[in-house]
Amino acid sequence: MRNLNFKSVYAENITGFLSLKSHQGIKYKRQREAFVVIDRIAFANQEKGPGLTKELCDKWIDYNPNQIQSTRYDKCSLLRQFSSYLINLEIDSYLPPLPRYPGWRRDIPYVYTQKELSEIFKASDELRNEYVSCTGLFSFPAIIRFLYSTGVRIGEVLSLKNDDINLEGKYVKIKDGKNHHERLLPISDSLIDVLNTFLFYKKQLIQSEKNDLLFTKTDGSKISSELIRKYFRLCLEKAKIYGDDKLRRPRVHDLRHTFAVNALVRIVEKGNDAYVALPVLSKYLGHQSISSTNIYVKLTSQMFPDVVKDLELYLIDVFPQKT
Repeated sequence: MRNLNFKSVYAENITGFLSLKSHQGIKYKRQREAFVVIDRIAFANQEKGPGLTKELCDKWIDYNPNQIQSTRYDKCSLLRQFSSYLINLEIDSYLPPLPRYPGWRRDIPYVYTQKELSEIFKASDELRNEYVSCTGLFSFPAIIRFLYSTGVRIGEVLSLKNDDINLEGKYVKIKDGKNHHERLLPISDSLIDVLNTFLFYKKQLIQSEKNDLLFTKTDGSKISSELIRKYFRLCLEKAKIYGDDKLRRPRVHDLRHTFAVNALVRIVEKGNDAYVALPVLSKYLGHQSISSTNIYVKLTSQMFPDVVKDLELYLIDVFPQKT
């Protein structure tokens, strides 16, 4: 890493923080340059350290009064990451609040409770052609159980072929992922039971050799993702699951969010190191970078504060997330 000649009381910890980012494979060029300014302000103010002060944070955040709101957000995010790093080193440090990202409109993920999941699965089993007149209904109950049990995307499930599933080896091969990366995922015994039952009845019901897809309509043709979303909306209506506001509208994709949050909870409950496990979960989910997985850290720490009371402190700002 290029020597940036830090001079303030934070010099050693800034260097350590940037070294950590480099070892994580995170490109941090613009942020490294920002630390030059932070270090210069801290040196001029004769900061005593070793933790960040509110005065220093406020001064750098408002260093340019003409800056746009997204720049202010990025500054707060960077300071929170560095301050979290210091806190992890048992250094008392000010943690500036992170404002809402300007213009951010993404729906907030909805995480289903176990009771809601049971109601959804029950509703999927009870859907009949009187509700939906389409032959894709046969595969639907197995599909949503697959989505929840593995956390894969709906497009990945609907593209699965028969030979992508290895029930004896207890794994599934995802070939047509969002980022075009093939990955092998272990599957649970309960999902294997679901698939065995599904395949038993599929062999009797579907005689078409039209394609070799795992999940199909009864005529052997491919199921569209929109059809699955239509079925799922009917299940949500039947289970009376509506969400709590316009930004938290339950969707089929939220089965993926639910899987990820529950996976993190299990990791922590078993006493495993969540910091080490997070990259593994990121690869499992098919994310291109670990920063995409950070949203689940925040959701988990908010929903299960007693179980994961230290998770947000150590992880939430290591990988910045627009919220």
